[in-house]
Amino acid sequence: MKFGIIGLGRIGGNLSIQAMKKGHQVVGYSKSDEELNNLKAKGLVPADSVQSLVEELDSPRIVFLYIPHGNPVEDVCGELKHCLGKGDILIDGGNSHWKDSICRYEEFRKRGIRPMRMWILLNCC
Repeated sequence: MKFGIIGLGRIGGNLSIQAMKKGHQVVGYSKSDEELNNLKAKGLVPADSVQSLVEELDSPRIVFLYIPHGNPVEDVCGELKHCLGKGDILIDGGNSHWKDSICRYEEFRKRGIRPMRMWILLNCC
């Protein structure tokens, strides 16, 4: 499996490491060069932008978000709306307020993108 992770801090970085240990390919993007370089040495395919991360993935693309709530997640979601397409899956593993998550869910769903919150995945699997 090949998927993308945006936000390579403690949670996103550790998920990347675990996935790569199990043989999955991970494309990652982070604003921190240190996080990106550390994971690149462990097998991560680095992306220099949100768009380049999406372009590196095959359709249907799977992208995990592990970025702070508020403006950071809103900015990245604004970019993803223009990069992702129908049938792609966006999994938000961050800590956004539930009302904000509902608004983003509706926006992505209208575009044919399948948005999910991480707690939904954990509770149904």
